[in-house]
Amino acid sequence: QITEALISPTAKSAAAIVIDLRGNGGGSLQGGIDAARLFLPDGTNIISVFDKTGVPRVYAAENGGATDLTKPIAVLMNRDTASAAEVFAAALGENGRATLVGERSYGKGIIQTLVKLEAGGGGGVAFTTARYRTPLNHDINKVGLPAAFPPVDGEGGAARATLQSQCLLSGARGTPAAACVPAAAVATATVAVGK
Repeated sequence: QITEALISPTAKSAAAIVIDLRGNGGGSLQGGIDAARLFLPDGTNIISVFDKTGVPRVYAAENGGATDLTKPIAVLMNRDTASAAEVFAAALGENGRATLVGERSYGKGIIQTLVKLEAGGGGGVAFTTARYRTPLNHDINKVGLPAAFPPVDGEGGAARATLQSQCLLSGARGTPAAACVPAAAVATATVAVGK
């Protein structure tokens, strides 16, 4: 889905990219890594995963997966942005590829395996099998990712600031993502250069 959106005529003519992760509870770790690879130059650290041995496995952008390294990016997030969505946001934000906008994210920095209980009436037990750290070695578990642009920035007067705040805090379904992004967030988004 992301690749198709990035190669669409609309995306190619856009001056900036807004990625809306509000209310995104994540998904698979590999999905977050693969999505980040679309925006980062080869060799860029995405995440380090630590299992019980304590030895990190570092995942990096590879194989020329990046589709666009030139457009500024703003990533919208809120308190419901979690797990693989946080991996993606941290990879772009901490590598200077995107500006994070909105609320502090949920803070799920662990990898769990769910074992279903046969006699449990549909229940199960979750086992933590690993922890992860962001590219700048931050442990976000129970802390979350901070946003460079929190919900109220006052840009465009009180009415605009109120719209942005409500949009970011509530995840305002149906509100276009671009309406939530202060112009300054896209203007300050840095553009990655190849390594």
